[in-house]
Amino acid sequence: MLALFYTLHVARVFFLPVTLAVLLSFLFNPIVRWLHRLHVRPPAGAALVLTALLTALVCSALALSRPAEEWLNKASETLRQLEARVRQVSQPAAKLGAAAEQVQRMTDSERDTTRKVQMKTPGWGATMLTWTKVVVVGAVVVLVLLYFLLVRGTLLFGKWPN
Repeated sequence: MLALFYTLHVARVFFLPVTLAVLLSFLFNPIVRWLHRLHVRPPAGAALVLTALLTALVCSALALSRPAEEWLNKASETLRQLEARVRQVSQPAAKLGAAAEQVQRMTDSERDTTRKVQMKTPGWGATMLTWTKVVVVGAVVVLVLLYFLLVRGTLLFGKWPN
């Protein structure tokens, strides 16, 4: 069971877009069939559905951008205020820490001459760039798979009950 979860975790880059495309095809396939009854060919109907989906996503992102920007501006001001309050509280704690370090140095009789090796972790920008690439590639894969699943949905899934 653990091996199965590990395999799914490693292969999530593949399974997540495929699963999402199949679920979205179940959602949008009735619309493509309805358009087909209105004499719109399935490739054109699938393209119309995907265009409407992308338009709705872009409009939603644009509508949410202003409130998100206001929230981020407000959050930065709130964080500055919080930092000032924490600094007031942490100054006495820093003095106590310095005193404890001084006592530690006085009690250490031997010097440790071994070098410490520390691995550097990637920065915030590199992490964001990596995840942005994963999300964009996943979204493109979902859209392409969804298009083909909508065009040939009934052939792929067989005659499912309506």
